[in-house]
Amino acid sequence: MSFGYDSNIIYSDTAEVTQGSLESDARSLCALLSAERSTPDSKDQPIILVAHSLGGLVCTEAIVLGERNATGDSVQSIAKRVNGIVFLGTPFAGLNLAKWGDIIRAIFNVVRKTD
Repeated sequence: MSFGYDSNIIYSDTAEVTQGSLESDARSLCALLSAERSTPDSKDQPIILVAHSLGGLVCTEAIVLGERNATGDSVQSIAKRVNGIVFLGTPFAGLNLAKWGDIIRAIFNVVRKTD
């Protein structure tokens, strides 16, 4: 299964700027996985996630949320079945260039809204 999320940061119409977050993307991932695992045979199967870049942060957030949520919640039920995660280029420590991105975003916001 493949999971996608909106990673665009620039929109031509300011009304279309998403207010997404790692938490909302993680919840969406868990809801989708929960729906995919609706048969009794698949509910107990282990999950191995392969994630790239921001997707790794989304997967990590799903595990963290799973520890905090009540038993029976789709996030908690998926998180407890994850047996492994392969991270490919996930920026856990952030980027040294991130401060420059904030400066550029502030300048660009004058012309066009960014997320």
